[in-house]
Amino acid sequence: MVKIYIVFLVASFHVQAAIGTNYRIAKAYEKQDYNTAQQLLEATLIENSANEQALYNMACIFYQKKEFAQAGDYFKKIALSESSHKEQAWFGLANSLVQLMDLEGALHGYEEVLNINPDNERARKNYEIVKKMLEEQKEQKKQQQHKKENEKNKQGDKQDQDNNDQQSEQQQQQDSGQDQQGQDNKESQSNGDQQQQDKESKGNDNQPNKQSETDEQKKKKESSGQPKQQPGQKPGNSGPEQKPDKKEPNGDKKQSAQQDAQQKQDGDAATAQQQQGDAGQQSAQQGKPSGDEQLTSEEKRILALLADYDKAHNKQLIQHYAHGQSGCDEENNW
Repeated sequence: MVKIYIVFLVASFHVQAAIGTNYRIAKAYEKQDYNTAQQLLEATLIENSANEQALYNMACIFYQKKEFAQAGDYFKKIALSESSHKEQAWFGLANSLVQLMDLEGALHGYEEVLNINPDNERARKNYEIVKKMLEEQKEQKKQQQHKKENEKNKQGDKQDQDNNDQQSEQQQQQDSGQDQQGQDNKESQSNGDQQQQDKESKGNDNQPNKQSETDEQKKKKESSGQPKQQPGQKPGNSGPEQKPDKKEPNGDKKQSAQQDAQQKQDGDAATAQQQQGDAGQQSAQQGKPSGDEQLTSEEKRILALLADYDKAHNKQLIQHYAHGQSGCDEENNW
């Protein structure tokens, strides 16, 4: 706040000037009855609006009533005229402008007073005071402007900071969403792997059962392809069961030897028959007749020997079963 140190000595001049003109106006002014003094002066100006003394006194009354704008108007009328009160009018106008904080206008008024009377110490003192006030006012305006700029910059910085915070928060939310999505994908992949492992484990658990079923089916198939074993017949022997010889002491030994010889003969006969069947099948596949006329002399000879062998063997078997005796001696010779 600018402090005003103006020396106000305008009133004494007006009162002294007013005493000789109108006693009643001067008494009201001395009693600070400014309203009564104003009414008396207005009546005087109605009669003579160019009365310089009345105009000057009216300006002093408005100044004392702190109506500085109206006081300045009356002082200005006197200052711009060729009145003898011109010096006092510029001084009163400058004081009124100071009260209105028109410091530059006030400096101009004091300069006019000093131009009229350079020895007017009151005007010079007020001029220095107002000049200092004007410098302080400019500095104050400068500081206020600087403060406004700082506040504006702070608001801009705050706005930028808010924007940065908002962007940072959005980025964090986006990163968090991506991390959550990655975690969900990882969990989903893990669940998929676990399901695959469970599926494979379940398949492996069922595999032994399937293998067991396959093995069981294979065994059944193999068993169905073999001839049904007759009661009392030994495995691998397609012939009838040999009864033990009760008459001979060494019957068990002879029976075993007889069975071995018989199995050998049966095996040889089966092999020969199989070879004969394979030869016939091969001949049929080649589109040739399978009769004896297509066999070589060697093949015919072998077939004749086999036929003679089968007849002799069958004869011995018939004799064996007919008489109930073994067909070999103690040395297993026929």
